[in-house]
Amino acid sequence: MKNYIEQKNGSFSFEGMYIPADPANRHYSAMLREVADGEATVEYYAGSVKEAADVAAALVNAERSWRDAELVKTDIEIYKLEDASSPATAYRAYRVALRDYPQQPDFPNGTRPTSP
Repeated sequence: MKNYIEQKNGSFSFEGMYIPADPANRHYSAMLREVADGEATVEYYAGSVKEAADVAAALVNAERSWRDAELVKTDIEIYKLEDASSPATAYRAYRVALRDYPQQPDFPNGTRPTSP
């Protein structure tokens, strides 16, 4: 079983890998999923104890942050397509899927929408 170690600055490490406590970081999101699924543990700094609800809330926040970042990216792509007089239909459909993503019954463990 993996054991992540929380650092004094709030980041984490695993076998020499630095993982910032940043919801947009894919390694941080993966760590939260592994902990929530019981596949990994976290040794918290100074012996602090985090409840399972804290880990679950962090996972939800991480997924929402990923979704928000993807929405910003789609804005840019839509503007580029509109500037080139191309249809932006695929990106508009992706934005709808991103907005609906948190409503999935198995969120945050569901399937993420895929970028066109």
